[in-house]
Amino acid sequence: MYERCPLSWKLSYIDGLAPFQASIETVFGTAFHETFQYFLTVMYTESVKKAEALDLRGILQNKLREEYARCVQEFGGEHFSNPLQLAEYLEDGAAILQWFSKRRGQYFSSKDWELVGIEIELCHPASPKNPSVYWYGFIDVVMRHVPTNTFKLFDIKTSRNGWKQSAKSDSMKSAQLIAYKNYFAEQFGVSRDKIEVEFFIVKRKI
Repeated sequence: MYERCPLSWKLSYIDGLAPFQASIETVFGTAFHETFQYFLTVMYTESVKKAEALDLRGILQNKLREEYARCVQEFGGEHFSNPLQLAEYLEDGAAILQWFSKRRGQYFSSKDWELVGIEIELCHPASPKNPSVYWYGFIDVVMRHVPTNTFKLFDIKTSRNGWKQSAKSDSMKSAQLIAYKNYFAEQFGVSRDKIEVEFFIVKRKI
């Protein structure tokens, strides 16, 4: 936002004139992230067998209910969705998880890889020119390839129909990954040539 219009950024984040508004998309995104990350945590800290035995649909359903209830309470009890819409998003998410679980090995191998962490916090001076200004954020998933001691940072994105060419070529989107790579390297003392970054995009509709 700042890159496109500094005044819009100031009005939103400094003056607070455009506070965050929850939506079914943000609720689904949070619930799906947490379910997917839980699957990976069980897979890498316990076993693939235990992860594949998880009731992912049930976990996602509970996460959706919890996140929706939290958002409704936070915004004064005002509802922004309905049972039919929530059910649709649940079925979409369950289908994604079912599809992924059958192809898990194509994306997350249990051989030679370890899970470094989920929601890894980055808090590092944004620039040496002004040490009082910090970059602050969280990386969804961080993996390490043990034989080569290289890292892969994943940012999970949920999307209705996937990313079209305009989104794929958006320089601001790629800048987010570059920033993750840069500050992860600086904060943890890892050489940049040992870090790969990747969007992991899941779409709800075929």
